[in-house]
Amino acid sequence: MATFVIDGLVFPNRTPSPGLLEFKKVIEPVVMNGADGSLVIENHYDFVTTAHLIFRWTLESEGEPVADGLLAVPPVGAGQRHEVALPKLPRTDAESWLTVQAVLVADEPWAAAGHEVAWTQVQVRRRDPPEPTPTGRRPQLRSDHIVFGPGVFDAARGELRRLGGLEVSGPRLDLWRAPTDNDRGGEHPRRGLVARQWPAPAAAPDH
Repeated sequence: MATFVIDGLVFPNRTPSPGLLEFKKVIEPVVMNGADGSLVIENHYDFVTTAHLIFRWTLESEGEPVADGLLAVPPVGAGQRHEVALPKLPRTDAESWLTVQAVLVADEPWAAAGHEVAWTQVQVRRRDPPEPTPTGRRPQLRSDHIVFGPGVFDAARGELRRLGGLEVSGPRLDLWRAPTDNDRGGEHPRRGLVARQWPAPAAAPDH
């Protein structure tokens, strides 16, 4: 029985998968990039201008819409680029993003008016990082280990040896995934050299 199922760009009920949305972004015919208060619009169509599109924007603060409008963009010729100023935006007090969408002006044989053809996002305000809160604790160096709060670290290697009253080993990097049919050789198991060389997952420590 085949195990490679439901891995296409649409699900069995024909709803888009995340892969299809990513593919749409990769091949979008209009590419927009924001920098220094302006938006550069590149027309990757081979023959048509961007006259069949309107460019609308939405400002969101912490994911909540704050303002929206339209960008005045003249038709950009095929293979050409044009730079426009970003709209004047209201001030926000939290992390904020400006989303610009290129959507269809009118119905087309393949999509209705308002269908999104391309989009981009520009961060207009960053989230201020929280001020660190001093704990008042300082690492204490002993003969062969360092004590910091509930943790005891090896002074030479920096490894965690004890956490609270529990002895531990590590942490250490442990990466592994289950072999796939391709790793096993698929319909030709004798070719499954990768799976035969695949390391087994590391055993968990006893303590």
